[in-house]
Amino acid sequence: MFDAARRELREETGVSAHGRSVITAFDSVTRAPSGALLFHYLIAVILCTPDVALAEVSLRAGDDALEAGWFDAEEIRALGTLASARCLEIARAAGPTTPQGL
Repeated sequence: MFDAARRELREETGVSAHGRSVITAFDSVTRAPSGALLFHYLIAVILCTPDVALAEVSLRAGDDALEAGWFDAEEIRALGTLASARCLEIARAAGPTTPQGL
């Protein structure tokens, strides 16, 4: 699971890091109006430590992302419904961390 998180993070942001722990895992289920299952994802949220100081990283949005950036809890709250579902809850669960190099 940590290897998959490492690959996704690098692909979607350009950040190279290694997984430290699982913060949470949950299902995301989407159904058609008829009740038929359209999508079912298991989302695993991994706390990672960057391999280099983040100040040295050129953060970029990858193929599945429109934008990439660093956000604290207040900035996530200000996004309101523009933030992914559960984003603020997950950020709080990660705890008060300061990214290395920022």
